[in-house]
Amino acid sequence: MGKKSLYLFTSMFFILTLVNIFWTSFGKPIFILNENQLLYFLSTLPQVIAGMFGLTLTAFVFFIDKFKETAKSDETYYEAMNSLTSKYYTGLILIAIICGFSLTTSSFGIVSFQSLNSQKWFSFLVNQTSIFFLIAMTSILSFGVMLLDPEKLDKETHKLKKKADKFYKNKIDVEHDEGNLEDFLTNYNSLESLITTFASDIDKKYFDITISSQGNVNRNLIKPQIITALRMLFKGEIITPKLMEEFNEIRKYRNGLVHGTDFMVSKSISDRIKEKHDQLQIVYDLYNSDERHEKDRNEQYWDKWYKAHKELNKD
Repeated sequence: MGKKSLYLFTSMFFILTLVNIFWTSFGKPIFILNENQLLYFLSTLPQVIAGMFGLTLTAFVFFIDKFKETAKSDETYYEAMNSLTSKYYTGLILIAIICGFSLTTSSFGIVSFQSLNSQKWFSFLVNQTSIFFLIAMTSILSFGVMLLDPEKLDKETHKLKKKADKFYKNKIDVEHDEGNLEDFLTNYNSLESLITTFASDIDKKYFDITISSQGNVNRNLIKPQIITALRMLFKGEIITPKLMEEFNEIRKYRNGLVHGTDFMVSKSISDRIKEKHDQLQIVYDLYNSDERHEKDRNEQYWDKWYKAHKELNKD
């Protein structure tokens, strides 16, 4: 439930409220309820709303746990899971606000029954309570349908791919001719492997130390996830925030491809990945070169380093 849902429910509220004001001022009541019916109506609505909202909270917690399990087993869903979680949380806040208004108007109607029962304002209040109830039930049911959508993760991943596509259209002249999917995935996998390897070399705490039964120590390099790796490269002043964002958009683009049905790849984007991989490889080789570990590094080494670093991080 994003901006469209917020706009829809807000529009629905204002339209129905205006209709309620007009009908209360100039129209005749469609239903005439006695005292018992009114009190039963105003006391039952909060119970229904509270029960439905409680079930919605339970469903939200259950599906969030499922999302996390999916992201753990397949990290290509990580971005989609975060995006959906944020949207659902925003939707839950919207539902809570609507339910809160419904409970408030119902409670106010009960406590003011004796003093306002014969006035038009009370009819407006009862109608407004019904409106809040209608909007609350509609929002809860819509939220439930969204949660139960079996393809929600794939759809969200595809949306992220489109956003990444727009990012590159603004950054480089994206060609409309179709590139080769196999070449794209090969270039991406090479880039991701280089990023994680580079990040692991920067921070040696990602070595896993295990003691074998013979008492030997084995050091197996643990490559961090690409998101963590990008942060480490940024902290190590290897890449700038702009390049970090670009690499992250590449990751979203790739995830949208592997989980979507649209396998059309832009040749320009694939070439861009290859270009950045080659530039990062030069920086990585310089980082691990013998010259870097010399006590007095010569000017020639620094010239190579600054030139490679500048070439890597240029737009």
